[in-house]
Amino acid sequence: MRALIFPGQGAQYPGMEKELFERFPNELRILDDALGCSAREICQDDKDGRLNFTKYTQPIIYTVNALSYQSICEDDPNLVSCGYTTGHSLGEYNALLAAGAFDFSTGLRLVIRRGALMAEAASGAMIAVIGVSASSIEARVADLRLRSTVISNFNSAQQLVVSGEQSEIALLYNSLDAAGARTARLNVSGAFHSPLMRDARNKFAQLCKEVEFRDPKVAVIANATARPYLEGAVANTLVDQITSPVKWAQTIEFLASQGVSEIVEVGAGAAPHGRRAMLSKFVAQTLRPEDGWSMIGHKTMRQPKPAPDQQNVDRSTELKPMPIRDEEPESSMSMPGERLGSEVFRARYGLKYAYVAGSMYRGIASVALVCSMAKAGMLSFLGTGGMDVAEIKRSLDCIRVNVDEFPFGANLLANYDDPQIERQTIDLYLREGIKVVEASAFMEITLPLAYYRCSGLYQDAQGQVCSRNHVVAKVSRLEVAEAFMRPIPDGLLSELLARGEITPHQERLARLVPVANDICVEADSGGHTDRGIAMVLFPEMRRLRDRIVGEQGYAEVLHIGLAGGIGTPDAVAAAFLAGADFVLTGSINQCTIEAGASDLVKDLLQEMGVHDTEYAPAGDLFEAGSKVQVLKRGVLFPVRANKLFALYSNFDSVDEIPEKTRRLIEQTYFKKTIEDVWSDVSSRLQRMGRVEELEVISSNSKRKMSAIFKWYFGHSTRVALDGVQGEIINFQVHTGPALGAFNAWVRGSPLESWRSRNVDVIALRMMEEAEAVIKDRSRALTGQFDSVRADNR
Repeated sequence: MRALIFPGQGAQYPGMEKELFERFPNELRILDDALGCSAREICQDDKDGRLNFTKYTQPIIYTVNALSYQSICEDDPNLVSCGYTTGHSLGEYNALLAAGAFDFSTGLRLVIRRGALMAEAASGAMIAVIGVSASSIEARVADLRLRSTVISNFNSAQQLVVSGEQSEIALLYNSLDAAGARTARLNVSGAFHSPLMRDARNKFAQLCKEVEFRDPKVAVIANATARPYLEGAVANTLVDQITSPVKWAQTIEFLASQGVSEIVEVGAGAAPHGRRAMLSKFVAQTLRPEDGWSMIGHKTMRQPKPAPDQQNVDRSTELKPMPIRDEEPESSMSMPGERLGSEVFRARYGLKYAYVAGSMYRGIASVALVCSMAKAGMLSFLGTGGMDVAEIKRSLDCIRVNVDEFPFGANLLANYDDPQIERQTIDLYLREGIKVVEASAFMEITLPLAYYRCSGLYQDAQGQVCSRNHVVAKVSRLEVAEAFMRPIPDGLLSELLARGEITPHQERLARLVPVANDICVEADSGGHTDRGIAMVLFPEMRRLRDRIVGEQGYAEVLHIGLAGGIGTPDAVAAAFLAGADFVLTGSINQCTIEAGASDLVKDLLQEMGVHDTEYAPAGDLFEAGSKVQVLKRGVLFPVRANKLFALYSNFDSVDEIPEKTRRLIEQTYFKKTIEDVWSDVSSRLQRMGRVEELEVISSNSKRKMSAIFKWYFGHSTRVALDGVQGEIINFQVHTGPALGAFNAWVRGSPLESWRSRNVDVIALRMMEEAEAVIKDRSRALTGQFDSVRADNR
């Protein structure tokens, strides 16, 4: 399989246009008109150095790349037949052009605007660093307290590029130079692929809204994710590329993992029309010769290794891996981690791994996250809490286009403020054919949830009760778990039957199955939590499950999984050794590339440790005093939220709050008057048609105070999701200690920076290494038992 790669800025040199501009005069005319000057003159002599000016460099390289590709298409069509395309930074536009996402003129228009916007952000600088690890650079950046400086290009296993403000880059350059590191200043006009490009990104997004993009005809690997473009996501991915690091080394590693055996560089820096083959050098630095890779000019190729002579291999001293279960010998076809957990659970949802990524509010468990997990053979749930039905529908459509043949689910969040939203969500799921939902924050079985479960019940030819709709219930209390483990309550079934929403046959079948197909025991975790201790709670849940299943005689297996504190392979191993049928992760997934959290939130989360969380009142259950676990490092939200709850507990009205305290809240918490907050609350309820509720709240001073305080909880969530720089201190970020443990585990590795964390890669590493942990412990325990038996003899 072949992949085509296109270079970006940095590949330019005088004379690179030779022959191409003469061969393609129409494209040259389009380029000249767009630049307002002669591209040939800029390229031929470059007397005034304009070839290195971003606003000229980018459109010229884009054109040379495009014409190089076109010439090869005409001269040797077989060479451009490929399974993947990708490009380095600017080169990604040529990869999309080659894949049919837009035509030459549209791409040129985008590139010219991109180059102009990036040139406007001229306050930054970039340096290349050779032979120094990413973790070492980030440690030095932290020691020097550089606030804007980030790794912006992961070019190869040997070369990284760092972007930041000019003064900060100068400090870093001097520091690295003094330490003997090989560094080089780059001749660029800005801090590309860094947060300093945010203004350029926002302006470029407006242009992308005016452009009609087509989905690529072949897989295009995005710089920002090192994964293929999702369908319908060309515009958003190009916009994100401006501020995201170029994950070039990870891109090449991904191509190699997909079976690519030939990587061909096309464009300004490659033969036959170029002389540098810059990207091919990066490829050669990333792919190992011992794996059969070699670079020849502008190509990097992998030769298959010869099969060893089995006759001459002495295997008498090889160690045999110990089976995880004596009755289930390890298959030579299984991959590490695939055999952990319940085989029935994996088969139920069509999974490779008994590993689940839980939902996270407001699309933090995003479309990209769901798609990545699905393609890796793991179950994940779209985070629909706080999203309206139209937004959920758009997200589901995007997922369906990309991974319809793979398993995925969506969250169903109990809604106590507006139960109708719960029903509207269920109706959408039934229309869209969503086969599995994650039921979370439920304290009792609700009518919409019962309707979803009943609607999918039927009997097969053998009379077995089957279900098209599955429920994975996240629970942290025994009484709630019992409600999900038992059949739907009679009262709810009677109401559904009276409404004509289920048939008498479905009512009878509903009495033979539990509400949930699977139970996930949620120990102490991020967000809503009862602070349960996993090794206390989980065994009790298993015993409860065994007792209820024995009483009810269910035909299907009711699985028990574990969530909360799952942040390292050791924790995964402990869960499976304790008898979990599957594991579910949450906190560690929100600090990944695919997560819908803002970059500012991810920056905060990447630095947290196991003790950097705190409990605060839950906004949706404020009056009840329910708690959520949130980040405390770098923010003041938990302190302020607890202060508001204390005021609510001690006063019956905002008018009773001491004036000094009231001013403090208005000036530092709300940044607006209490009257203005109440106006916002009133307007929102009116827009939602909840006029009667507004009247009730207005007439009750205690409820009015609660509504005003709860505004802060919504505000703190919104500013965190949007990444509002001036509101970091008020960010409400739900997370648990598991992420702190994860950060410690990956410190010093390529996964240390969240910008290098892909959710599927993390999951695979967790499962693979968990199996290794289990095998090591099994060997150690076996040795201990043998020693005990020998002593007893």
